Amino acid sequence: PSTVLHGAWGLLLGRLLDRTRVVFGSTVSGRGGELAGTDSLVGLLINTLPVPMAWQHDTPVGAVMAALQDRQSALLDAQQLGLAELAKLAGLREFFDTMVVVENFPATATDTPDDPRALTFHRFTGTDAPHYPLSFVAYLDEQLGIEIKYDADVVTAAQAARYAERVERILAVFAENPDAPVATVD
Repeated sequence: PSTVLHGAWGLLLGRLLDRTRVVFGSTVSGRGGELAGTDSLVGLLINTLPVPMAWQHDTPVGAVMAALQDRQSALLDAQQLGLAELAKLAGLREFFDTMVVVENFPATATDTPDDPRALTFHRFTGTDAPHYPLSFVAYLDEQLGIEIKYDADVVTAAQAARYAERVERILAVFAENPDAPVATVD
């Protein structure tokens, strides 16, 4: 699901910018890797990675998603590097100005749902200022929740609503006809 959500955002950016190559940011958990003890630390240890995406107009939507999944798997080796360090290594000042966040909080199952030790999250959200002019946030739960967060000085509420509708259309095409060429997706 995460790859498809990232891919839908990338295809939307490509259409809006009239490009077949885009780069956007994505958050990773920051846990694991070689740093001992991170699994037992309390708190948010996220990192941000650039996600490059490329396709041709005649590429099937499903193939774009498969290629993105391969690309994202290859990027996991770099998830412990800070974004500033990655930019310096690439010789860039900035990689991107939009972000994708897929909130996928785990639930701890217990025999009794009323057990006070049970920890569950249901459509977690917070109030924060966007770090980027435009962000796509998805919440994976029993139902998929989507938010477009934006800087009101750059994006209007009407534009943000249209972006959400267009992402929904891209997701529908992927679900209904993954062999459809990218160029046919409205």
